[in-house]
Amino acid sequence: MEQDLTPLARFYYDYIKPWHESDKTIGVVMSGGFDSAILWHMVYEQCLKHKVKIKAFTVPKPDGSIHYANNVLEESCRFFGTKRIHTIPVGPVDKNNREPDDDTLVFWLNKGIREAYIEQGADVMFLGTNPFADDILEWSDELPKGREFSRGTIYEDVIKMPFDKLTKEWLVRIAYEEGRLEALSEITHTCTMQPRGRCGECFWCKEREWAFSKAGFKDKGKE
Repeated sequence: MEQDLTPLARFYYDYIKPWHESDKTIGVVMSGGFDSAILWHMVYEQCLKHKVKIKAFTVPKPDGSIHYANNVLEESCRFFGTKRIHTIPVGPVDKNNREPDDDTLVFWLNKGIREAYIEQGADVMFLGTNPFADDILEWSDELPKGREFSRGTIYEDVIKMPFDKLTKEWLVRIAYEEGRLEALSEITHTCTMQPRGRCGECFWCKEREWAFSKAGFKDKGKE
């Protein structure tokens, strides 16, 4: 039977079914970027279908993350015909630190996850973290830190990373198969150098451009 499962059915059985018919709450970390947007879509769809409680959380970094996370949630609720949801800000972000380094960003994220889990009522946290592709390793000498995965660690029961074996071009393909590629590409924000628009030069802008091109699609978003 398992071999016949569709990708969405497998996603449900692997990640949502353990919380089905329970009083537990799933938390999804929203960055305002493309990866967490498609993750939210998939988790939210299954939670609605199986009546599982869900909350969205955002570490409100100075890159405009909370603005774009709320854009994604607004569009998602419109798509599914549900009541408007707003993301819950978490984490000890220093608003005066306009250009945090990788270590600081990881610290903010980890503290935010801990706050959501311990103080905000989430029983499991979903992150859209995904690995670097070999192509990216070839053209980038300085990779950002923070892409560590929970599978096989003591955190696996409370931190779920469904994309930990899928590089970004596969997330683009998933969004296309879900019929959400154009909508999500238009409203998500990837650049970390400026809160609006794209610099086109930072690692995240280049990785996103690579992913769409690798998957055979044009990125129609301007944010």
